[in-house]
Amino acid sequence: MRTRTMSLALLAVLISLPLAAETFSVRPEDAVIILPADMEARSKLARLIIPLAAEELQYHLKLVTGKQTGIVKDDEAPEGAYRLNVGMIPPDEDVKLATGEARWRVNRDAA
Repeated sequence: MRTRTMSLALLAVLISLPLAAETFSVRPEDAVIILPADMEARSKLARLIIPLAAEELQYHLKLVTGKQTGIVKDDEAPEGAYRLNVGMIPPDEDVKLATGEARWRVNRDAA
């Protein structure tokens, strides 16, 4: 009986997930890859890895869209651009990531 109750509860959660998600599109020409403004204050490893991750993202976006996405520092981001943040934790999250861990939060303003 307990297994059936847990299965039904899990099913209810899974069914509701697509209903809670919002669908939107971003035009490639409206997107820009954002590096942290404080890159110089980061560790030596972070100063190497974050730009490489941004370049890798840029490469794959070009493969998918056929368009080149710019890479700029946070304080140089154009107004109104869709921000693809790399190497930054959103200000409202107080979380430390483990080595090799990645986290994505996507909404209408940024990813």
